[in-house]
Amino acid sequence: MNSKLPKSFRTVILCSLANFVNQADRTIMPIALVPMSNEFDWNLQAQGWILSSFAFGYISSQVIGGSAARRWGGKWVLGFAVTVWSLATFFTPTFARSLYGLIFARICLGFAEGLGLPTIFHIFANTVPMEERSRA
Repeated sequence: MNSKLPKSFRTVILCSLANFVNQADRTIMPIALVPMSNEFDWNLQAQGWILSSFAFGYISSQVIGGSAARRWGGKWVLGFAVTVWSLATFFTPTFARSLYGLIFARICLGFAEGLGLPTIFHIFANTVPMEERSRA
């Protein structure tokens, strides 16, 4: 019995999983900031820079994400974005020893995550048939 899932369903599941990881990565730092501030002795201004640096990267990559997906294909751009945001998350503890290093990692994380949603919407628009979109 071979009950292979339709391609559009697999696409929606994989993109939803990528978006779940995207959202999880973005919400971790505000939670971790309090104990990290105590450990690294960051004042409120430094905490503000750490949290807002994500937004600088995120806002700057929204249009780029849609354009890149149209030019190179959503699968490649989303794969690049997931790789970059995973590396930025993985190296965050290492970069946290330097305030500027952590801000750089947060900008990279925001930039890569900003590529995510426009790319996912591009993938949906090009792979999910019109009659299935209301269920996707």
